[in-house]
Amino acid sequence: MPLSERHSIVLDLLCSGLREDEIIRVLAKRHAEGKIDWQPTVELVGQLVTETKPAIAAAAVVDAEFERGRAVLRLQTLYARSMGIQDYKTCLAVQKELNTLLRIAGVSGARAWNP
Repeated sequence: MPLSERHSIVLDLLCSGLREDEIIRVLAKRHAEGKIDWQPTVELVGQLVTETKPAIAAAAVVDAEFERGRAVLRLQTLYARSMGIQDYKTCLAVQKELNTLLRIAGVSGARAWNP
C-alpha cells in the first residue's frame, strides 16, 4: 500500500529521529506557516505514526547478499574514481572498508607475505 503524503511526511520526521511530540510541534509550525493544509492533532499524528510502522518494519526486511553485493559495487566504483583523481588516501580507506565488508585477512592487523 503506497503511503499518503501525510504518512510520508511523518515517516520522514520519524526517520530523522524526532519523537511523536516533536513531530506534532514541527507539523504545527508548518501548518501555521501555510506549508501544510491539515491540522496536526495529537490523535491524527498518533494514527499516522501507527500506520507508518509497517512501512518501517518492511524496510528492515532486506536481502543481505544483495545489499552486500551492492555495497561492494559502490565501494569499487568509489575506489576507481578516487584512483582516477589520484586520491590515494580515499583509495586506502575504501580498500579497508572492502576488507572489513568481505572479512579479508589483515583487517585488524596485516600479516606479512611470505612466499
